[in-house]
Amino acid sequence: KEGLVIVNEVYLEDYLKRVVPSEMPATYDKEALKSQAVCARTYAWRQIMSNSCKSYGAHVNDSIQYQVYNNTETFGSTDEAVNETYGKMIMYNNQVAEIFYFSTSCGHTTDGTVWGADPSDYPYLKGTAVREGGGQLDLTDNETFSEYIKSCPPGFESGFGLYRWTTTLTGLQLQQKVTDIGNIMDITMKERSTGGIGKVLTITGTAGTREIRGEAQIRSVLGTKDMVFRLQNGESLIVSGSLLSSFITIEHGEPDANGVTTFSIYGGGYRHAVGKSQ
Repeated sequence: KEGLVIVNEVYLEDYLKRVVPSEMPATYDKEALKSQAVCARTYAWRQIMSNSCKSYGAHVNDSIQYQVYNNTETFGSTDEAVNETYGKMIMYNNQVAEIFYFSTSCGHTTDGTVWGADPSDYPYLKGTAVREGGGQLDLTDNETFSEYIKSCPPGFESGFGLYRWTTTLTGLQLQQKVTDIGNIMDITMKERSTGGIGKVLTITGTAGTREIRGEAQIRSVLGTKDMVFRLQNGESLIVSGSLLSSFITIEHGEPDANGVTTFSIYGGGYRHAVGKSQ
């Protein structure tokens, strides 16, 4: 009654030969591409088993909600990565693992607690510093995290533009999403999870407060249409509807003549930061 659902039935290994170059540049080193192929195969297998799209007669869609499957050329490098890892998946205690990957870190990854998961259920999803020697930094304090995100500590990804970025948000823009607490006066990170990622955000207005829980919800609420992000390499990136990550610290200026406050957001990395940084 509402239209057509088109389902493409694809052999898993052929599917991966489109996913890998959609998710990672085909020019990356072979071992990186093989790592991506193993992660993509593992993730796809978990989706087949969960069958969450069964109402559509499918296992996944082709977007970032699952894995990106673009209408793209295949490449010799990514075909080889899939072929050379044929059938290989990531296992834990003889079960296929629940794995995740994401675009770029801010120098630290996080764990499943950011989504409300019990760490003991997924002990292999550990937050770690993305640098030589790894380790875990205690960045759960707002002041400590603010110093970290405003600096550029060396790490495997510190040369990438998305490693650090800034953007702005006005109280008036935020009031379009948070409509029942009056004029927005303050935004504070109430709780941080492993690596300093935002877990609970408090928004204070003239008529009350609102708590936003979870990294995805924080990114969504603070995101605006055509939001401009200034990257550390001097480039700008426009993204609609969501912050790049919730590894953020927020500062607010004084209200202008119309009582509107502008908030400066300092952040780093791109997407959820659980699992492997691509």
